[in-house]
Amino acid sequence: MILADDLLLLLTDDRSGRPAETGVRLENVVAGAALTELLLLSRVRLTGPGESVRAGRVVVEDATPVGDPLLDEALRRVGHGTPKAPHTLLAHLRPGLLEALRARLVERGVLRVEAGRVLGLFPRTSWPAEDSTHEAQLRERLREVLALGREPSEREAGVVALLHAVNRVQNVLGDLGVPGGQVRSRATTIAQRHVGADAVRRANNALGPNDAVMAVAELGVAGLG
Repeated sequence: MILADDLLLLLTDDRSGRPAETGVRLENVVAGAALTELLLLSRVRLTGPGESVRAGRVVVEDATPVGDPLLDEALRRVGHGTPKAPHTLLAHLRPGLLEALRARLVERGVLRVEAGRVLGLFPRTSWPAEDSTHEAQLRERLREVLALGREPSEREAGVVALLHAVNRVQNVLGDLGVPGGQVRSRATTIAQRHVGADAVRRANNALGPNDAVMAVAELGVAGLG
């Protein structure tokens, strides 16, 4: 599993198979997860002051393939064209990523795909859990981090920060047995200065009115029936 798998599983309801985020907003989250993973693996980095490339741009540090086809494609896209700011780069990492993640999670037997119609009219596809073992283990680790105060690993911090970027920590993880304010405070601390999460937040905030309308419409259809 890569970080993008983890985020997609957490943002997809196990029973209904419906996503908590939709459209470009969800695509930005998984793209941000791919960027975060490449940063953690030291395949890419942010430029600093005094370099030939403007500070705060994402550049390839090590072009060695990761070994995961989706991350390797993301790495190739980072290296293509002029270096970009993280939130701008997400638009170049998004195409095809969400669909590919879902397809291989289905192939691995983690999710299953169900096609149907709402009110007999509107087509709807959902991805309920087929095997939630990995997700359950992940949720327990996140509970330890957010409720018990355990220091997170870099990957766990990435998951928390990306969920926090779309205000879904408590919505996704549910009751952790401690006050909600404590969970929010802990998530906020973990998410500070997190490049991938900041990129997702800025990219989603920059979405135009048409994107927002489409996201609301998709969630509305998902909630019917």
